[in-house]
Order: sequence, then C-alpha cells, then structure tokens
Amino acid sequence: EKGNPWPLITAALASLMYQAAIEVDSGRSLNAQELRAWQAALNADSYTFTGSVSDFVAAGDSILTRIRKHISDEDGMHVYEQIDRNTGKQYNAKDLTWSYAEILTALALRRTVTSETSKTLVLHV
Repeated sequence: EKGNPWPLITAALASLMYQAAIEVDSGRSLNAQELRAWQAALNADSYTFTGSVSDFVAAGDSILTRIRKHISDEDGMHVYEQIDRNTGKQYNAKDLTWSYAEILTALALRRTVTSETSKTLVLHV
C-alpha cells in the first residue's frame, strides 16, 4: 500500500540540505560523483544545481515551503503526523513533539548556514 508524507521526515530532508550547505560553506567541495548523485536525488540538471551553498539552501527552503503549504491557518498552524497524499490535508496524530522538533532543527540549521548571507525565508500559503 502507498504511504503518505510525514512532516517530520520531510523536515529531516530539509535538515539534510542545510547540513550539506554547511559542509560546502566550510570549504568542502563535492567531487563529480557526489555532484551527480545530488543532481539525481533532486531531479536537477547540471545547469540548475551546481552543488553550491545557495543551491542546497534553496533545496531546503523549497522543502520547508512545501510543508508550510499543508499547514492550515484555519487549524491554528498545528502540525499533524501525516499529509494525505491525495487531498493534501493533514491528519492522524496532532501536535507530535517529534514533528515540531524536526521542523525547528531544520530552521536552526538554516539559520546557521544563512547567518552570514542574511537570507530570510518567508513561508506564505
């Protein structure tokens, strides 16, 4: 049976992007094989994804923005365990600490990598 997206796993993916950005920002460059692997994983070509800090930050931002798209103002901005893959509505366990912790971890990592560039992430619906 097909599963549904979980905000906590999705936020963990954003964290991974920010961690990669931190590594690249610290001077670690990707070799050709690593770059191709990231491009394949992100379904990106060599023109749109070069493995730069800004590429990884943009990928993380896109992921967090996608999570935000499914969080309803009408529901008080609560995060649920899952997002229905057909309707996009959140459901199941509400307000799992684990979900919030993962989202906050991603935001903290983002702050670490963007503190020098002062990039602001605006999450609009």
